[in-house]
Amino acid sequence: MVPSFATVDGPIENVTNGKRYDYFRYAIGEANPGDQIVVSPGIYNEPINFNGKNLTISSTDPGNLAMVAATVIEGDNQAVTFSRGEDANCVLAGFTITNANNGISCFGSSPTITNCSIIGNVSNGIKLYMGSNPIVSNCIIAGNSDSAVAMFKFTAGRIQFFNSPTITNCTIVDNSNIGISEGIPTVVNSIIYGNFVQIAGSSAVVNYSNVQSGFPDEGNIDADPLFADAANGEYHLKSQAGRWDPVSQSWVIDNVTSPCIDSGNPSSTVVLEPVPNGGLINMGTYGGTAEASKSP
Repeated sequence: MVPSFATVDGPIENVTNGKRYDYFRYAIGEANPGDQIVVSPGIYNEPINFNGKNLTISSTDPGNLAMVAATVIEGDNQAVTFSRGEDANCVLAGFTITNANNGISCFGSSPTITNCSIIGNVSNGIKLYMGSNPIVSNCIIAGNSDSAVAMFKFTAGRIQFFNSPTITNCTIVDNSNIGISEGIPTVVNSIIYGNFVQIAGSSAVVNYSNVQSGFPDEGNIDADPLFADAANGEYHLKSQAGRWDPVSQSWVIDNVTSPCIDSGNPSSTVVLEPVPNGGLINMGTYGGTAEASKSP
């Protein structure tokens, strides 16, 4: 009989089969493709490796900023690894990923990464190799000591593998090197600002985004995004109609309004944005969410 590593009250729960675990490696090892694993708040010093399984691993409420901040994966060389062909059905949602060498690494894999704060890593926030094409949405990638999204071309004989991530409603700021480096990324409704270099060495398609120093595509702007408190990692957009303050858990009024409000792609839906929202999605991490800053 094969032993199970399930525990009675572990903080990591496979809600599909009802088992709980103390460690990611056991939860993933006993999971079947398609299972959903939910992680209780806490600081986890164990890396996550999906091992080729298309699973959903999330915090208890990925759309809640406080829950994202309270559910932390830290340390190790790669905090989160996708390396065996995982696709868009493999989902990582609602974590703070920090204090690793690289926050997230993809090797020939194309997962979905959403509602994550990838901050303060020793090297890159997200590192892509060998034709990785992840979907990255509503993420903060900030304060990493190298690049936010670093992509590396791989050549095997006459074949070259390029990385082509889709980056939507992300805030990519204050990284020590490059915001988006190399590859063939598609970027929309995002803010790329305050990095040493914003976009470099890539065949990027960037639309309806705020890029410091500008970028020549449709709908892009170059303006101070007017974050609430970037120095302390608070990237809600200031608004004279109302900005969500996660400290007071209330809406506050600013004396200025961010140019990123109502500046996203007109074909994007506002989804959960509170009224008044102008009928247009905001740029940045909170665009399309219940914490989007209101339209004046």
